[in-house]
Amino acid sequence: MIKMASELPYTTSAETAASFGGQTYYSNLTFINFDTTTYCGAKQTIFSLNPMDPDYSPRAIIDGTVFNNVTHDALLYLAPPVQGWANLDDCGNYPCTGPNNTYLSFTNSDFVGQVVPGNVPPTFQVVPNNPQTSANLSHCSLVQSWNAYICQNN
Repeated sequence: MIKMASELPYTTSAETAASFGGQTYYSNLTFINFDTTTYCGAKQTIFSLNPMDPDYSPRAIIDGTVFNNVTHDALLYLAPPVQGWANLDDCGNYPCTGPNNTYLSFTNSDFVGQVVPGNVPPTFQVVPNNPQTSANLSHCSLVQSWNAYICQNN
C-alpha cells in the first residue's frame, strides 16, 4: 500500500503549443485495490484531469486495462472548468473550457476481484458532463460521481 507522495515532479500545466492536439496511449495497465479514499483519507481516482490546465487535455486511449478490486467511484472523475479561470489573464469573461473537451476511450477492459465498478462494459468512452453537448449524445448516460457521461459505440 502506498503511504507517501511520489518524489517525481508533478506537471501543473500544458500551456504550450506542443501540448495541443496530442493523444496519449496506455496499454496493458493493472490497477489493484483502488477505493474512493487514500490511506490518509484523501479522495482518489485513477483517471482525472490536471486541475491546473484550463486549455486542453489530450485524448486518452486506454486499452487492455485490468481493474482489480476498483470501486465504481474510484475509476475516474472529470472536474468541471474552474470559475476562477474567468479572468482577463486566462480566458476572458468565461471559464476556459478545456475540461469540457476531454475524451477517454477504454477498450478491452477487464474488471476482476470482489469489488468491481457496476454497469461498466469492457469497451466504453467517457466525455465530461457538459450539458450543452454531452446530454444530447446517443448511447450515453450520466454518471454523477464521475461528473461525466459513459458512452458505448460512439
